[in-house]
Amino acid sequence: VGEIMASNPKWNQPIQQWEKYYFNWISVPEQQNLIDSSVFFDFRCIYGSEYLTEELRIFIHQTISKYPIFISQMAMLTANYKLPLGMFGKIQTESDELHSNSFNIKNAIRILVNMVRLYAMKNNISATNTLERLDELKKMKAITANFHAEVRYSFTFMLNLQIANQAISAINGNKPDNYIQLNKLSTTELANLKNILSAISSLQSNLKYDFGVN
Repeated sequence: VGEIMASNPKWNQPIQQWEKYYFNWISVPEQQNLIDSSVFFDFRCIYGSEYLTEELRIFIHQTISKYPIFISQMAMLTANYKLPLGMFGKIQTESDELHSNSFNIKNAIRILVNMVRLYAMKNNISATNTLERLDELKKMKAITANFHAEVRYSFTFMLNLQIANQAISAINGNKPDNYIQLNKLSTTELANLKNILSAISSLQSNLKYDFGVN
């Protein structure tokens, strides 16, 4: 649907074309460019020489340093994402009938991924794995120990919940997705999820402060 598969000829390009892609995304941080860039920023080498990936990563860091507004716009997009948390901490479920009483956990996970990526960009960290980035940020003292612990626990808990849900769907012969049925969670799991969403909301406020956005 998003046309971001490797089979799309648009993405089968030499490094010069990829530099143009990233330059356009970074220098003109409009919403669609921000969305496209967030999809492709966590690239890594899986075959062959790492020279091309390292060269592209250096180009990206240099371009971001020339256009700091890019990080500000990314931070604003991440910080202002509305979490499905209603009054009194109640998790708001999907409105469509097919996923009623369900919560799309991928969106909440994405907020944490984007958040950690922003701090990694700001501190010129080349790691692409979210937990590795977190640990690097902690070593550099770019984040507090509390921030590190909060994000690590929240990310790991939700990721495990997502994987478990998809595994159960596959076992039952259904297509795995990211929708968690709240009525199938234990009391402890549901309470943890509510607390995590509330914590993410607080982290979004911290992000606004750290990156100077509204």
